Amino acid sequence: MNANTLIGWKTLRPMVGNLGRTTWWRLVRAGEAPAPIRISPGRVAWRLTDILDWIASR
Repeated sequence: MNANTLIGWKTLRPMVGNLGRTTWWRLVRAGEAPAPIRISPGRVAWRLTDILDWIASR
């Protein structure tokens, strides 16, 4: 995987531990978690590097 790798919720979920989808979106809205990138209508993904940086900072 490279720095521009995008991951969806199914890949992100195991990485964020016990956080559920609703809790994750609350953190995103509060600015406490990385915001996703819209890749098509109804589909979002996150940059892997943003998620790894977020995990390291916690």
